[in-house]
Amino acid sequence: MSNEIEFLSDFGNELFSPSTDTIVKTGEALTGKTVMIYFSAHWCPPCRKFTPKLIKFYKNMKKDKEKGAESFELVFVSLDRSESAYNEYISDMPWMCTKFTLPKDLNNKLSKKYDTQGIPHLVVVNATEDRKIITTDGTEGVREDPLAKNFLGNLRTSPRSRQRKQFLRRMARPSVRRLSTTNT
Repeated sequence: MSNEIEFLSDFGNELFSPSTDTIVKTGEALTGKTVMIYFSAHWCPPCRKFTPKLIKFYKNMKKDKEKGAESFELVFVSLDRSESAYNEYISDMPWMCTKFTLPKDLNNKLSKKYDTQGIPHLVVVNATEDRKIITTDGTEGVREDPLAKNFLGNLRTSPRSRQRKQFLRRMARPSVRRLSTTNT
């Protein structure tokens, strides 16, 4: 089985779009796109705090054609315990969601495959056929770039290059308090 087929099958045959109240074939929604996989649950306070930020981030990404709005999708994987909590939680989500009825073995497989040790957890997987993981720390990427100015570009740079860019940005900022190099 190719990586693409295996990747798509991990989500089940269909995804749900709460914003349009429609069911979409997984392959139609995700093939050829960079995919962000969001593990979260309604019962989790940090998740409920992060989700509105992710919604704003997602909408910024989707409205900007220069950022490749059509070349990525986000999929919510629910770790909710009840269907009513799931339905309440997804009501404002503008992205695709795995169905609450997704078999638990697929849900567990996704959680294990993407090293979900805590939530919220956002994984970014590349659009190429090999479906390699770009990052398992997308939540930090969203926090660092809440307006989605260069999210995917930042993730594709090496960690060392990213650290260097962050250091240079900090050094370029005017400082309110400057250290004196002379003794007075």
